Amino acid sequence: MNVCVNYRLVAGLVLVSALAHAQGQIPPTKWKEYSFPADRFAITFPYEPTPHPDRVNVGVTVYTIRLTAEAAISIRVVRSKDECDARLRKAVGDFQPEANPIKAISVGGHKAFEYEHRTGDSVTFGRCWCGDERVFVATARWPATEPRPEAVPRILNSFRLISSINKP
Repeated sequence: MNVCVNYRLVAGLVLVSALAHAQGQIPPTKWKEYSFPADRFAITFPYEPTPHPDRVNVGVTVYTIRLTAEAAISIRVVRSKDECDARLRKAVGDFQPEANPIKAISVGGHKAFEYEHRTGDSVTFGRCWCGDERVFVATARWPATEPRPEAVPRILNSFRLISSINKP
C-alpha cells in the first residue's frame, strides 16, 4: 500500500510539473499565408487576424496579431490614390520618431522606410511602404527588456501584393 501511494505521489508531481511547464510557453501555431483581396495583399501569420477599422483613422483597416501577452504587430492599410512619394512623405510626417533615424528600404520593389525607437519600457518598430493605391504601415511593439520577436521579420518578409478581381 505504501508503494502505491508513492507511485501516485510521483505521478501527481510529474503531472503538475508538466502542466506548470506548459503554461509558461506559447502554444505551437501553424503558420499560414492569408490573403486579403480587398486590401490587395497576402502575408504569413501564426493565425488568422480579424480585420477591423482603425479607431483613430477613418478608412484605415487594421490587421493585428498578438505575438505574446506583451508583444504585437499590426498592419494598417490606407487606401490612397496619391503618388507613392507623397504618401511616404505624409507617413514620415505622421511618425515623427523623436530623433531616431528613418532608413530608406525597398519592399517588393516599392519605396519604403522603417525605423525603431524606444519609448519608456517598450520598443516600437515601424515600416511603411506603398503599392497598388495603398499605403501599408506595419507597427510592432514589445518590452524593451526583450529582443525583437523572431516573428516580426518573418511576418514582414512574407508580405506580397496580390491583385483584386473587383478593384474599388
